[in-house]
Parts: sequence; C-alpha cells; structure tokens
Amino acid sequence: MANRNGRIGDSYPTNIHVEEVIARGGGRGLFCVSESGGAVVDRVDIAGTGSNAMLLENCYNVTIAAESGSVSGPGDIRIASRDEFPVSRDITLQNLTVTDSAINENPCGEDITVRNNTFVNSGRNVC
Repeated sequence: MANRNGRIGDSYPTNIHVEEVIARGGGRGLFCVSESGGAVVDRVDIAGTGSNAMLLENCYNVTIAAESGSVSGPGDIRIASRDEFPVSRDITLQNLTVTDSAINENPCGEDITVRNNTFVNSGRNVC
C-alpha cells in the first residue's frame, strides 16, 4: 500500500480487508508507506525477506494478523516515519509468532499496539 491508499477524505477508516498475505524472499513481505492505511490483514505468513518482513512507514489505522500470523527472519517488522508526513499511528500487530527477527519502532508512533505475540530468538524494540 502506498501513496494514500485507503485514505477517504482526510482520514483512514477501515475500508481494506485482506484475508491472507504469503511472502517468501524478495525485499519486503508487506508494506504500508506514504500516508496509506485503513486496512485489516487477517493472516500473514512471511519468511526470508531480504530487507523488512514488514515496513509500516507513515501508515495509519492498520491491523496486522487479526487472526494469526508468522514472520521468520532475517527481515524485521519495522514501524517508522519519514519527516515529511505525520508519524505512523493506530497500528496493531497481534497474534504473530516472530522467529529470528524483531519488531522495531523508530521513531515512536502514536497508538501503536503490540500484543499477543510470541517471540522466538527475536527482539521487541517498541516505544
């Protein structure tokens, strides 16, 4: 998702529903950048990405793994923001098994929820 995908007027109501994301290799498994959002992803299965397993940068009102998910490194889950847009906000990462990876938030977003996750040889660096 990029370039205000999911934006309606001046907000990001939940208006995108993705049942499942499966990614192997490549640069990223899932990304939400440049003022995009308004999405719920039910299940994720991401492994072996070269960069970020997930990049949520200047992303708004997104729930990842509403039902379940797994992320296996080496790529991490990165919550970030570039200076030219408001910081990431209203992001929920839940129900994930994170293996040989990490959840990294930098800079701090607003209303970031990280809950009900299992970490296997992985870090959690959130505000």
